[in-house]
Amino acid sequence: MKFRKAKIEDASSIVEIHNENARKNMDAGQQSFLLNETSVEKLTKRLNSSATQYFVATIEEKVVGFLQISIGIPDDELEEYEQLIFYNESDKELVDNKHVHLLTLAVYKDYQNKGIAKFIYESLFENFKGYSFSGFVVEYPLENRSSIRFHEYFGFEILGRFISDFHFSMKDYRSIFFFRRK
Repeated sequence: MKFRKAKIEDASSIVEIHNENARKNMDAGQQSFLLNETSVEKLTKRLNSSATQYFVATIEEKVVGFLQISIGIPDDELEEYEQLIFYNESDKELVDNKHVHLLTLAVYKDYQNKGIAKFIYESLFENFKGYSFSGFVVEYPLENRSSIRFHEYFGFEILGRFISDFHFSMKDYRSIFFFRRK
């Protein structure tokens, strides 16, 4: 398995993985936290943008998973961050521009539970030594227990929560703000 920065040629594979994991494409009993589908056009714009970066995991040159990150909190998550309830006010100082904010991690369904997401995170940590890491994980109305356990496994701690009456088309929304120190 290999880990590398995504290229424009990877756009269709990333879109396919993303859309396969979008909430509306889940079978009964499955949960997904990718709320909307995306398109090659939208993803190509993001790949060409300096706001976010994409990385892929490949097996024999086939893209099997991807990770979207930003350096620092991206503009489209500033609302959540600014309304974040920190458990310890001094923790706000930890979140600087020398940290990687995790936006999206997804793996083809046929490749899930085979250690690919773990490999992606381990590779990311290796490539961004000296950085801390953060991310939001939905807690309610959809509880993402597997993601919570996954982040705890990698040494992330909960620094706070974002709570909103209505967010991402969900009522009584809550997400956990995870942080992994340098």
